[in-house]
Amino acid sequence: MTIQEKKWKTAFIILLSIKGILFILFVILILRLFPAAEGELFESQPIHTDESLFTIETDKQKFNQFIGQLLAETESEVPYVIEFGESNLQLRTRFDMMGQEIPLVVYFNPEVEPNGDLLLMVDSFELGLFSLPVDRMLMLLNGTLELEHWIIIYPTEELVELKVSELPLDENERMSLRFKTLDMEKDHIILGLYYH
Repeated sequence: MTIQEKKWKTAFIILLSIKGILFILFVILILRLFPAAEGELFESQPIHTDESLFTIETDKQKFNQFIGQLLAETESEVPYVIEFGESNLQLRTRFDMMGQEIPLVVYFNPEVEPNGDLLLMVDSFELGLFSLPVDRMLMLLNGTLELEHWIIIYPTEELVELKVSELPLDENERMSLRFKTLDMEKDHIILGLYYH
C-alpha cells in the first residue's frame, strides 16, 4: 500500500469514527430530551369536589336571563318568573280566582347558605292589591305551582330554599353551581362551578 492510500484509509477511518461519535451523541441527546413516556404521564389528576373549577362573576340582569331560560324549559300549567329586583328577589305568577287572573308577587330577602344554595326569607306577599299572611299564601303557592325539584317552599318558616347546587347543568348531573357572593346593592354575583 502506498503512502497516498494509507492517508486515504486513515482519513476514511477518522471520518467514519467522527460520524459514529456524532451519531452516538445524537442518540444520547434525543434520549435525554425525549424520555420514555411513563404510565403516570397519562393519569388524570383527581378533581377536588370542595374546590370550584371555575368562578363565574355576573350581575342581576344576566343571572335573571339564566334563570328565565331554565324556567322556560319547565312544563308548568301556571307560568311563573323568578327575578332579582333592585334590593330583593321576586317570584311573580298569577292566581285564578272565580275566572279572574290575579297577579301574585312574593318579595324575598336572599341569603347565601354555607353550601352555596340560596335561602329566601319572605319579605311580603301580595295578591292583587292585598298584602296577605305569608304562611297561608306559601302553602297555597306550594299546592298550586309545579315547582322544580331544586325549589323548596317551607310555609311555616316563611322561607323558600333555592338549591342551586342541584340545578341540572349537564345530562349526568356531574356539574353544579354554588353561590359564593350575592351583593344586591353592588349588583355583584359570584358563583362557583363544581364537578362531582
